Amino acid sequence: MQDNKTTAWSLTLAGLIPFIGGAAVMSLNADFETGDAVLYARAGSALMLYGAVILSFLGGIRWGAALSNDGAEGSVLTLSVVPSLAAWLLVFGDFHDLNWWAFASLAALFLLHYVWDRLSVGADAGLPRWFLWPRLVATLGAAASLGAGAWTSWQRLQSI
Repeated sequence: MQDNKTTAWSLTLAGLIPFIGGAAVMSLNADFETGDAVLYARAGSALMLYGAVILSFLGGIRWGAALSNDGAEGSVLTLSVVPSLAAWLLVFGDFHDLNWWAFASLAALFLLHYVWDRLSVGADAGLPRWFLWPRLVATLGAAASLGAGAWTSWQRLQSI
């Protein structure tokens, strides 16, 4: 079991690199005069898409846990696809504009998903208790990065 925990922690930390990197590149290129507009747009798009992919992954974790639990309710399966669909709508509706509200909404979805996971551990959801610590770190890193993307996008919008 220790190997699984170590692997989960390593992959969690590695998975934060695109979040932090995307937010940093956006921030460093947000200024219209000194920043690279193409790099800003690519980093913002990558950050938004990566957030959507990881939300889908988190929903997949819940789907898999529910399927492995014979006593799981159908509502868990239904709820497990909500993050994917919500993220898809945000990306589809805002992909080229990089509006601050899409980044902020993705950050909120990460926080809400963590709350759902937190409330479900120990409630026969198929999630081990140790899972919460890497999830908390990943959630805070993702939400902070997406929040930085929202702030950078807001600041850039204000300077137009």
